[in-house]
Amino acid sequence: MDIRIFPFFFIFLFCSCNQEEQKAVVHPFENRHYLELLEVGKESQQLDSINELLIELENDSLINSLYFKYAYYSLKNGDSKKFRYWNRKAFIKSIKINDTLKIAEAHWDLASYFLQDNLIDSSYYNYNKAFLFYDAGKEEFLSGMMLLNMAILQKNIKDYAGSEVTTIKAINKIKKAKNKSQLYKAYNNLGIIYKELGDYKKALEYHGRALEFHLISGNLLLQASSLNNIGNIYKEDGYFDEAIEKYQTALQVDSIEIKRPQLYAMLLDNRAHARLKKTDTVGIFSDFLEALQIREKINHESGIVVNKIHLSEYYLFKKDSLKALKYASQALALSEQTSNHRDILNSMLLLAEIDINNEGYFLRKHIELSDSLQNKERRVRNKFARIHFETDEFIAKNKQLNEQKKWLIGGSSGALILSFLAIIIFRQKAKHRKLKNERDQQKANEEIYRLLLDQENKIEDGKYKEKERISKELHDGVLSKLFGIRFTLSNLNLKCDQDSIKIKEKHLDDLRQMEQEIRLISHELQNNKFQEVGFLKLLRKLLEDQAMILGFLPTINSDPSIPWERISNPIKMNLYRIIQEAFQNIKRYSGASKAEIKLILKEECLIISINDNGRGFDIDKKVQGIGLANMRSRTKEIGGSFYIKSGKMGTLITIKISI
Repeated sequence: MDIRIFPFFFIFLFCSCNQEEQKAVVHPFENRHYLELLEVGKESQQLDSINELLIELENDSLINSLYFKYAYYSLKNGDSKKFRYWNRKAFIKSIKINDTLKIAEAHWDLASYFLQDNLIDSSYYNYNKAFLFYDAGKEEFLSGMMLLNMAILQKNIKDYAGSEVTTIKAINKIKKAKNKSQLYKAYNNLGIIYKELGDYKKALEYHGRALEFHLISGNLLLQASSLNNIGNIYKEDGYFDEAIEKYQTALQVDSIEIKRPQLYAMLLDNRAHARLKKTDTVGIFSDFLEALQIREKINHESGIVVNKIHLSEYYLFKKDSLKALKYASQALALSEQTSNHRDILNSMLLLAEIDINNEGYFLRKHIELSDSLQNKERRVRNKFARIHFETDEFIAKNKQLNEQKKWLIGGSSGALILSFLAIIIFRQKAKHRKLKNERDQQKANEEIYRLLLDQENKIEDGKYKEKERISKELHDGVLSKLFGIRFTLSNLNLKCDQDSIKIKEKHLDDLRQMEQEIRLISHELQNNKFQEVGFLKLLRKLLEDQAMILGFLPTINSDPSIPWERISNPIKMNLYRIIQEAFQNIKRYSGASKAEIKLILKEECLIISINDNGRGFDIDKKVQGIGLANMRSRTKEIGGSFYIKSGKMGTLITIKISI
């Protein structure tokens, strides 16, 4: 009975929980229609009209949730046609939206439906399907519940070995969720299995473990149920006193007759039956009658059958064959009416013992039914075995696919990693080559700059030596000769005529002037103040060379306070190349007639500006040009900032470098 009720109860809770989650995210319009459609679907018989209304939701998850709700209410109300209709719709929608948990739930619902109709094999098949989906989705608790439902079905068809294995698998999964109620059911199932197998010690052990969950929870009514199970084992094993003690303890639970009349009647009947087995019949008839009255009042059919079998045994013990036959016959009729095969067989055995005249008939019917049930159970067990085999094959194939997937993923990952490493190595090598090339280029630039300086120094040194030679020649040669001439002319002063005196004086004055001029030239030749060797000299020479191309000589204004000797050669070399590139651009694009270079020292910052009066350009369009890119790159190399401004009035390039 528990196994039938629980799935429906859980589905209801599960769907309700899902609906609460949906309310937080769906449109209010959908919420309103969802609630309306929920009520309409529960009552309406017009399936097509409901489907038309469902389209308004425009949300597959909400629609699917309603399908499950409708299926649940149909199952609850015993409407098989509507249940199968909505269950199929839920299957199709769940597959469409690829919701594997909902597919599992649809199988669970279908398993419960088949269980109601006592189609054990179909129920088992769908529980197994639900298990596979839940297990694939790593839903340990739900997959454990499906295994437990399957185990109970196996127990019901007397596949005790199979049920034991499945129950243990279920326990291992349910333990992780720490769900006490399901663990109780699992241990209780193991207790029943071992009782049927005649292993009463193990049966008591597992029923005892099941009882522990109720002792922890403090639920006395559930404790009473476990005590009844334990009492049944003692009774079956012939320990009647222990059985009576367990039943008695359970019957002392406060208000049990009001809160759980079915359990109360069962305990009364079992206690009386244990005393009958012990041949202690004092007062047991009233217990049998009270239990029967309660069961008839609540229409507990299987309980009524057991009660009447016990009453038949009681009258047989009392040697009242007529009443014994009466209750045994009633038990047989009711058990056949309810298709309760266990009690049919028990009733037939009892009737064979009571009705001596028809003993052969009842024994033959008992054998026929027993054989038929065994064949049926064997067929169902075979079906279960096939389902297990297919499941094992599926799991094995799935494992194989997973292994292949792992190898594929591993191989792909390895290939990707190797490719990634190869790319990194290649890029590192390329980067190293680039850095080496840049270092080589830097060294080459520095060497070029050094050679330029050496060349200028040699030229200046040659000029200086040539000037020194000329100075010496003028001073030692020309001046000495002129001095001799002047001295000779001075001697002509001996002539006293007026004309000679005037001519001599005139020549003497000319010679003095010539002497003064030559002396001045000599001194100037020896003066080094005008020399300008180094970076500025190179710049001036660059501008002189550019003047021939540009058609005008650019001007250069340099702050005399700039400490060029403190500025490193890489900075001066890159500045030289930047200025060179700037004038290349002026020649190619600007059409300028004037250009100026300014070199300023401001707050330990060297500022170089290059300005021309040519036609400007759109910086955004030209920003990717090679010339500008090179200038920016060189500025970045020496830790500077590059700025450019261009318009109709010309172009201004500014470079700032901290020194």
